[in-house]
Amino acid sequence: GEAVGKKSAAEKIVAQFQKPATQKTFKLMVIWDGMIAGTDSYLAQPLEHFGFQIIGTKTPWKKTDHELMLTLKPEVMLWITSDGQDSTITPYLDKQKELLKIPGLGTLPCIKNGKIFQTTSGHRWLPGSGLLQLEADFSSLRQVLE
Repeated sequence: GEAVGKKSAAEKIVAQFQKPATQKTFKLMVIWDGMIAGTDSYLAQPLEHFGFQIIGTKTPWKKTDHELMLTLKPEVMLWITSDGQDSTITPYLDKQKELLKIPGLGTLPCIKNGKIFQTTSGHRWLPGSGLLQLEADFSSLRQVLE
């Protein structure tokens, strides 16, 4: 923010994301165009603010790995497709059916309980203030999960 003359606006955004979640935290695996968002990805802290703990490796973006899924046991899975347009978060029934065919994955909480979702990315998913616009989407997702 300082570099573009918007220091106070940038500080306000940072302050909003630093507030800890006050509700139950769900273990969330985010898979974006086949890559798992790791615990050090730029999505981790903002989504924690919304009550989701990003699970994955420390490496920010790692190719989707079924063995890693089995190890981490996500409660919720969100598949993001780059599209240029933002869409709401919706159930991803086709992906659930696909993953159920892979030996062992049917035991994962997110698959067993039908908690697999999809969305498309646009400007809201990029690093920075756009992520604040996702609060309504994640509030809606939380209502479905609780």
